Formats: sequence, structure tokens, C-alpha cells
Amino acid sequence: FSDQTPDFQKAEFGIIQNGYYDLSDKDVKMKFIAEKIFFGVFCNKIFNKSFLQENNIFFYEGKRFEDMFFLYLAFLYANSYYYVAEPFYHYFLNPNGTVQQRTAMYQFETMDVIMAFFENCHERGLFYEYKEAIEWIFLEKYYVYMIWDIWDAFREQAYDYYIQMKKTILEMIPDYKSNPFRKMAYNQMDDVILKLIEYPLEKQDFEMLMQKLWEQQRNK
Repeated sequence: FSDQTPDFQKAEFGIIQNGYYDLSDKDVKMKFIAEKIFFGVFCNKIFNKSFLQENNIFFYEGKRFEDMFFLYLAFLYANSYYYVAEPFYHYFLNPNGTVQQRTAMYQFETMDVIMAFFENCHERGLFYEYKEAIEWIFLEKYYVYMIWDIWDAFREQAYDYYIQMKKTILEMIPDYKSNPFRKMAYNQMDDVILKLIEYPLEKQDFEMLMQKLWEQQRNK
């Protein structure tokens, strides 16, 4: 990833191929961010050191899942990247690692990291240029992805967290329903989860709907 802007054709995402991708156009960058939210891992990327230093891109300290804070800042600042499909490293899956411990309470630190990212974007002035993309990252990582994770591993607590997250979304992003990324085809299920915010669901109704959605996803 770099803040340089080489002279090559603007990227069209979907099927990723080897080569340079130009993110200098705001609309292209926002589409890239919307499609690559789930690529929030650090280990398969290389960054230009001066790019990180000049844009003050750093890891959020004191919390797990700090990769997201770093990477989404890098996505917002980058004007280009080069994709290489070949594997160049060995990956070891640690069964005792952070990601694998699905029932550990520190899984909720994702919410703290994304909240810090959202606030830092405001402090940097990025929010005014990339409002819709930043809000979509927040909606996805703070609410949509967490609802699935909580339902999977902390089902007894799911409704209480749903109420908490719903309150936060309505306070911080009151116009979330107008976010254009909701209309993208690959966000259809995410949009269904977001629609749960609109209704005053009681616990029984919430659990019934989540179970139905969960089964639909598992049967795909």
C-alpha cells in the first residue's frame, strides 16, 4: 500500500487479479473499502514505511483485534496498492490464539477498537471526506459482524448487546438507513441485520428472527 498515484487504469473490483490498483479516485476507493472490509488481517500485506510515517498510521494499543484500526486507516489514506496472488509465507493456525477463542470475553474488544477508529477518523478530518465509507465500516464491524459472533458464541447475552449496539448506532449514525453501501448486492444479508435496528423487538422476537437468519446462512 502506498500514497503514490501511478498512471494506470482505475480498478474495477470483484475478481482480483495480479497488478496495480488505482485508489486515487474517491468513488473507487470507497467501493474498494466497502468490498474489502472483511480482509482485516495484517499478515498478508506489505506497507511503504514512509506512507505509514507521513500519515501517522499506527496500531491501537491495549486491545486485541488492533489490525482493524491500522488497516482501515491505511485503506483511507492509500492511493494505490499492488495485489499478488501467489503465497509467499507459511501460515500457522494457533488453536489457542485470539481469533480461535470464540467464547472468550475479549472478543468484544472488536467493538472498542472500531469505536476508537471511528473517533480517530473524526479527529483526523477523514470523516468529512469519507463519511459513508467510515460509517459503513463502523456499521459492519461494530454491529453486523458482532451480532453474528455474539449469536454464535454468547447467545444468552445476544439480546442485551443488540439493545446496546442499537442505541449506539442510532446516536452516532442516525442516518444509517441512507448509507449507499447497503444497496450493494453482496451486502443484502447485512442489510437485513441492519433492519433489525428499525423495530422495537422484544427478546423473544429478536431470538426468533436471529435463529431463522442463522439457519438460512448455515444452509446456503
